[in-house]
Amino acid sequence: MNKKKKAIILVFIFLLLFYFSPKGLLINTNAKGLSFENSNLRFLPCPSNLQVKAEYYQYQLDHFVNFTLSFKEKEANITLKGFFGKHFFCIPEGVFVYSYYLGDPAVGINAALFDYNLSLKWWRHSSITGYTSL
Repeated sequence: MNKKKKAIILVFIFLLLFYFSPKGLLINTNAKGLSFENSNLRFLPCPSNLQVKAEYYQYQLDHFVNFTLSFKEKEANITLKGFFGKHFFCIPEGVFVYSYYLGDPAVGINAALFDYNLSLKWWRHSSITGYTSL
């Protein structure tokens, strides 16, 4: 084979590889026509015997919320930076607790997800390092 035929075959192979390679998914960013009615995202009412206590405290210039979760004779604790409030809700995966600083988007949100056995599944402290998945 001459060099021209080899080059044409090579270009054809690359075009086939490109054509059959995985492509990114384009998502419409126009929020006007967006509906969440048929969405799987939903909040659940928390179990009646689930107790979540949030205790606020300050150490020097930092503010913290200590969350204590109690459910079926089990307990779990986590301390997140932020301000006190009723900052938790239930989702199908478990209990989501969070805290944040009002008016300071640079700090972000601190959050944790516990399953209904009160095992820590995920937590995130706002920082450059991002989040930790367990």
